[in-house]
Amino acid sequence: ESNVMNKRNLKFIIFPIIVVLLLGTIYAVIFSRWKDKTPATYEQVWSVLEENGYTPTDTTEHFINNWKEQNTLKGVLNKAVTVQQDDIRFDYYMFDSKSTADYYRGLYISYTRSNRYDVKNVEFSERLANYTIYTIKAAGMYTAVVMVDNTLVFAYSDSENSSVIYDMIVDIGYFDKD
Repeated sequence: ESNVMNKRNLKFIIFPIIVVLLLGTIYAVIFSRWKDKTPATYEQVWSVLEENGYTPTDTTEHFINNWKEQNTLKGVLNKAVTVQQDDIRFDYYMFDSKSTADYYRGLYISYTRSNRYDVKNVEFSERLANYTIYTIKAAGMYTAVVMVDNTLVFAYSDSENSSVIYDMIVDIGYFDKD
């Protein structure tokens, strides 16, 4: 009888230890990814675009005027820089607040879903810490919408040049290198 009691007691000891170890592992995996990203500066993005062989343009006034005409202007756009070359388009915005960046993130995702969505697509979405990532590869296009605090990147290219967009976003620190 004492041997049966020892086995039963052992089960009550081992089971909670296994549960705690499993929960600890899950917690470690989730929270190891839960780190803030540093918002890229206008100057940093400009340099990265040049280093990648592109000629950036300050498009701050262009977007302010464009959004006023479309009646979608909200908050304050502090700075914007754009690269447009062949099928590569890369827009970076620095807004007055995270809520303004989030507003435009929503507009760009809606635009992307209504204009680039295809039955055959590869879509990825992640919201952690201070950043949100949305990418889709569909209808022969690759699109990325990435928000870090009060900054936003909207970039796209033909699918075969998705690595160019991906690498630029890695270079500004918004995607982790694989």
